[in-house]
Amino acid sequence: MPLRFAIIIHLILLPWALPFSSSPAPPQTPGSPQQLIDLLLSSSSDRGSSLSPASVSSARSLIASLCDLQPSPPTDADIAGRWSLLATLTPQSPDGTDSDLNSVPFWSFASWQNYLTSKGPSPVQGLLSSSRVSNVAQILIPGPSGRFDNLIDIGLPFGASAALLLRASRESISGEPKGRLTFRFKTGRFLLKEVLFGGDLAVPYPVPFDLLGPRAIGYLDTTVLQDDLRVSVGNKGTTFVFRRENDPTRASLAVGSYDRALEFSEAGARETELETELNAAIGLNAAIESPKRPVILCPAQFSGPKDYGELCALLRARGHPVYVARLTLWKWLSLLKNFGTSPYWSGSLTPEATVDFYLDSIKEAVERCRAAQGEGAEYSLVAHSIGGWIARAWLGGGGGVDGCRSLVMLGTPNQPPPEGSVWEKLDQSRGLLDNVNRRFPGSFRKDVRYTCVVSERVQGGFTGGLEGLLAFASYLPLGGKGDARGDGITPAEGGKMEGCDCVVLKDAGHFDFLPNPLGVRVPLANATWYGSEEQLDHWLDCV
Repeated sequence: MPLRFAIIIHLILLPWALPFSSSPAPPQTPGSPQQLIDLLLSSSSDRGSSLSPASVSSARSLIASLCDLQPSPPTDADIAGRWSLLATLTPQSPDGTDSDLNSVPFWSFASWQNYLTSKGPSPVQGLLSSSRVSNVAQILIPGPSGRFDNLIDIGLPFGASAALLLRASRESISGEPKGRLTFRFKTGRFLLKEVLFGGDLAVPYPVPFDLLGPRAIGYLDTTVLQDDLRVSVGNKGTTFVFRRENDPTRASLAVGSYDRALEFSEAGARETELETELNAAIGLNAAIESPKRPVILCPAQFSGPKDYGELCALLRARGHPVYVARLTLWKWLSLLKNFGTSPYWSGSLTPEATVDFYLDSIKEAVERCRAAQGEGAEYSLVAHSIGGWIARAWLGGGGGVDGCRSLVMLGTPNQPPPEGSVWEKLDQSRGLLDNVNRRFPGSFRKDVRYTCVVSERVQGGFTGGLEGLLAFASYLPLGGKGDARGDGITPAEGGKMEGCDCVVLKDAGHFDFLPNPLGVRVPLANATWYGSEEQLDHWLDCV
């Protein structure tokens, strides 16, 4: 009994008599994917640019070990998905040594010279090391018609953000080695995020890929694909180390919106091309089954059919044939004939003498409408911005007596600046708006329904970013009050008229493109404006 008791006591006390120690972590396998990830993350925060030669050498050794463990070359399906770039390793020197500078400077003439002569990697890699770059992502979509996007998220001053998007198509090459992804760069854009009204400004990437021929083609040989790690070597010898992005919160900044921006620009270009071609527009209208009342669309200043392709498509989808007043750059340039004239300096311009080309374009659009829809067809005018008071002048001068039933004005500045103010003396319209208001006030034509559509989206001021600043600068001369609310260009109160119906929107910006005197279409992708699908139905019943 005592012996048995002693044995029990000994077994109880034995663990306490042993020295305390935590369970050791399992040793990392030499050359494990996590070991490479840890090395890159601990040694560099700029995607490899500041790696020391020793760290680069260690990374290459780990990659070589992982290559030896790769069971077989991966397929396109294996590497499909979203990947975040951890590091780039520039090609080694001919003697097998690493340079002290693991980067290709973007602003270096030698970098671009080597790239264009096929002697070195793209200098775009130099952007990857910038402290303003928050993330670099690659999205691979497999299949014969697959593609992959390269996205670089860039932080800008004042809290703004941008991205460079380079889109490539998958190229099928006969005899291509296993594990190789051959691609051809097709297009590129710098995207400035939410410049105005929630819209992204897409600026073309200044490289003519279509003219580069074979030099626009490249490939990636994926040499390592283990766990969430991927290592690929490009055709210029650069090694790219990626980590798979499984957590959408770590994904590239608003990649989805950038993708939609590119799709918006491409779809918009297609719609615009159709709308600009007269015969194509006629065909689109003829294809509408059981058409509703046709719409004559009156563009904003320095705008034309090229800027309203998406709105035309939405109206037609709802059953309304659309005929756009065909304003061109050359027609808008005819405004210059008034500059320096006595009526210009005295602020007494008249619509008939100043915007006669616009009035003629409305008349021509109505003639096209009636030729297609029949002489007795009724129609509505939908006018954007200053197109609204020009349409008022056209109606007041006797236009549309043969069938116009409504005028819907989108963000039209109908009210003059405050009487007696300095802004009245500096009248931007040089008397045009005052002339229209005096001769054709309010709902002048009793046989036509007038509707003013305004928005309260943006309050002017110095704390609302670019939207607020632009609004302040626009509201002040138009209405005398810079901190008013409006659509970012026209103050809401300045767009209303006595005796007219009024629709007040809460979230519509003034436009989804940037009007300009160069005749170039500059879309604001994803912008919310009067013609957006989510805003359109608020005023379409007035047509």
